[in-house]
Parts: sequence; C-alpha cells; structure tokens
Amino acid sequence: MAENVALAASLVDQGNIAEAWEKICTMTDPEAYDLRIRICIQMNQLSMATEEFERMQSAHPSETLTELAYVRNSLMNARSVSDFADAEGVIEEKITKLTRWNQRDQSDTLQHLISYQAASYIGQEKYADAVKLLNRGVLQPLSPADMSVDDLANVVVCLGFMNRPADLDAMVAALRHRAPAHPLVAKIEAADEFVDAVSE
Repeated sequence: MAENVALAASLVDQGNIAEAWEKICTMTDPEAYDLRIRICIQMNQLSMATEEFERMQSAHPSETLTELAYVRNSLMNARSVSDFADAEGVIEEKITKLTRWNQRDQSDTLQHLISYQAASYIGQEKYADAVKLLNRGVLQPLSPADMSVDDLANVVVCLGFMNRPADLDAMVAALRHRAPAHPLVAKIEAADEFVDAVSE
C-alpha cells in the first residue's frame, strides 16, 4: 500500500492527477486519505477535500496524519486574518509539544507543521517571516534544494508580494524544475502580473 501511495505522489508531481487518483481512490489507510486531500486542494476542490478529511477523521481519529490534516483543513477554510492567527496558535502549540519532548521520530511531522505555520503567516501577510521560517531560519541566501514543493510554492508567493524579482525568478525556476505541473507555475506563466496569478 505504501508503494502505491508513493507512486501516486510521484504522479501528482508530474501532473498525472487522474492516474494518481485511480491508484489510491479505494485505499483507506491514513497516507492515502492524506494524498487524496492534497490532490483535491491542488485541483481547487475544497469541498471534496473537506469531505475526505471528515472520512479520514472518522476512520483514523488518533493518527498523526489526521492531526496534520486537521491543521491543514483549518488553514484551507480560514477566511480572515483572525482565522489564520488562530491557526497559527494551534500550530505553535503542536510544535512546542513535539520539540519539548524531543520526539526525533516525529521530524517529518515537525516539518509539516512548520510548512503550515508558514502558510498561516502568509494568510496574515507576514511574508518575510514565512520566507525566513521555510529557509532554515534566514532570509538570505535562499536554499530551494532544502524545501518541499509546497514550501517552494509558498516562498514564491511571498517573494512576489515582497517585490524581490531576482529571487522570485530563481525560485519559480526551481519550482518549475521540481514540479512542472504545479498549478502555481501555470498561473504565473499565464498571468500578466504576479499578483493576478496568486490572487485567484
């Protein structure tokens, strides 16, 4: 099962969404639920993403991936700066809990939480804070090789709003290389202005 999910995740990065979905559409393990939610979000099917999360929560209420999905669902449904600030508070509590107990086997979970914390910063227009968080604690130099595809996309959004065109071009190139089918790449290439691409 884990191999199917890994293969499906690779297909998503390549833009083969339908084939990826077919591989995991009937699977009921937490990893498959998580990937289906991410596919729904990428396809801007937010109601479907929420439905998948609710099924995941019912089937696997105590799984770590379900806790992460809860945070992501909260961010996805945030509609105001206050909502994003509330999500930031929840994320900080979870990060503090992980780091306090030095749970080394939870490093992947911690990285996901850091990614979601950056997303909460973006929702509050704290772009420099988000870039610093995703870039190993510094604003410069940028290190795209150390970032996940989602983190790269978030940094691209931040740099555009921060008016850093040289860095933006480099990070868009890195995102295009890592995930050529990422929806943000297509939006940037199709839009006349960067803000038009990220405001849809």
